[in-house]
Amino acid sequence: MLSINKITIQEILNIQDPENFYVKLDKIDQFGIDTKNLYINDKEKLLQEMAFHHDTNRPTENATYNYVMDRAYTLHFIPYDEKNKLWLYVGAYYQTGTYNVKYEGHTTTYYKIQLEEQYSRLKGRLIVHFDRKPGTRQVRGGLETNFADRLTLHSILEQEISSVTFRDYQNIHLTYPQLKSIITNNEQKWFTALSTINAVYLQTDKKTGKQYVGSAYGRDKLWGRWKQYVENYHGGNKSLKELYEKEGPQYFEDNFTYSLLEVVPNSRKDMSNLVIERESWWKIALQSREFGYNNN
Repeated sequence: MLSINKITIQEILNIQDPENFYVKLDKIDQFGIDTKNLYINDKEKLLQEMAFHHDTNRPTENATYNYVMDRAYTLHFIPYDEKNKLWLYVGAYYQTGTYNVKYEGHTTTYYKIQLEEQYSRLKGRLIVHFDRKPGTRQVRGGLETNFADRLTLHSILEQEISSVTFRDYQNIHLTYPQLKSIITNNEQKWFTALSTINAVYLQTDKKTGKQYVGSAYGRDKLWGRWKQYVENYHGGNKSLKELYEKEGPQYFEDNFTYSLLEVVPNSRKDMSNLVIERESWWKIALQSREFGYNNN
């Protein structure tokens, strides 16, 4: 971690026209939303909450506004360590229009926002100190004002915060929330690693001890197969689908882990047959047909 002092956001992001930038600190937690967790596990949902424009209340039809994006860019921060009044920079965004979401008789309007790469190289790494007044949901001010000067640079993380970092194939062991974070956020190191290998993998139900052995050798290989589990939890597997219908999605999120058992070389001409053979061997070795979720 690199520590820095007495340097402004404008300087560290090399911004030459501060009058075109807002700085916005989003708490967005009046409904129990954990913004730091969303950044790690579901950036798409976080961006929607950050882009809230206004809501039309059902009884009065009067618009309650959050903020108006009437400058070129907004620098967004979310809580990182509230006890120590630290905020995490999540990028510079610009708006390309609005869209509406209707729910229970009222309409919420959101901005369509896009990341501006030029000013976002430190997203998920840059941490600032800011003493926000208690009870305020979000704070915004122009980058050229005294408000922006109150954000004191605290530190820069060596890498973007993430649920887990890819290191090597020998030590892949993920919980469902970690796997979901990796797939949902399309983390490039993980995509590169998993989409290039044919593999035999293991799912473990921590609550019962039951296991499921599977294989991956099709499109996007292991990444593509594990993506299916993120999308529907069971991946179309008979026993896992029955478990999902009985226990629901939360059971998988709380109890399932995902591990890599074996990488099968791409160079083999009979690669798909070899993957299936190795999958069958692991089912025998782990007795996942007799005591687990494998049916074949």
